[in-house]
Amino acid sequence: MSKIAIIGEVRVKMTGSGYRQLNQNMRTVADVWAAYTGTAYSVAEKLYEAGEEVVIVSAVGDDFLGKATKFDMSEKGMNTEFLKVVEGKPTAMEIETLNIIGDLDYLISGTEVNKFIDVELIESVLDVINSCDMAVIDASLTEEVLKYVAENVTVTKFFDPGNEEDALKAKDIIGKFDIIKPNRAEASVLFGKDIYGEDELNAAIAYFEEQGVKQVYVTLSGGGVSFKCGETEGVIRPEKVEAFVRKEGAGDAFSAAIVDGTVKGMSMEEVAAYGMAEAAKVIAKKVSYDVSDLLWGDPQ
Repeated sequence: MSKIAIIGEVRVKMTGSGYRQLNQNMRTVADVWAAYTGTAYSVAEKLYEAGEEVVIVSAVGDDFLGKATKFDMSEKGMNTEFLKVVEGKPTAMEIETLNIIGDLDYLISGTEVNKFIDVELIESVLDVINSCDMAVIDASLTEEVLKYVAENVTVTKFFDPGNEEDALKAKDIIGKFDIIKPNRAEASVLFGKDIYGEDELNAAIAYFEEQGVKQVYVTLSGGGVSFKCGETEGVIRPEKVEAFVRKEGAGDAFSAAIVDGTVKGMSMEEVAAYGMAEAAKVIAKKVSYDVSDLLWGDPQ
């Protein structure tokens, strides 16, 4: 068992899936459910399930959602001593509505509490973080916090940009992270040039290595991954491409697999295959329902 610190966002997501087209100013009967989410939560949960010791560094509000989130993580065996409960603030939350085929219609997000995952909090637990075997860095952190973590966390640092906007925050410090997992679009932002084909992709990976990154995993359209560490490199393609399914959660599952496989001493190719397999499980779950499930049931 390895000890892994996870620094980033924990939030609650409320989802409503209507039985018919949503209309303004009208009540719509729907299936409604809630789930804990956020990269930090999702990766922490996967790593805990893989048998790793998890230390979560984050912030939630002092509302019932925040208290429930902390209780849930504690009950699962995660170390929540450094999950800060912020007085007078609501827990980070997203509210989304899905149409009758399960695609996203609207998304409302409130994440003010995340500003309390600040340099002061990280500084107060830095010794704990640096006593771990690896640290997972969530790109939703502010640019100031990302820079502080990059410069002061001394253990192996894993970074997943999450989206193009968050990738931009790390562009000037990307070489301070040991392992990164951008997708093609995020890699383009970090590289500073568009990546259209294999030549640009190889140039981007070489650039990341020149900056100081030790291991690079770039997830590709259709679910493949290109990986490189020194002389070790390769590309793995999925057996089946699911082009028309929401792949939410697959990236976090892949990230958790990279971290878990790395601390367990797997080769880079084994880690990449492990990540592909874990991401595929998430995607398979999302497409394992027939039409009636998508129209009438809970797609989770």
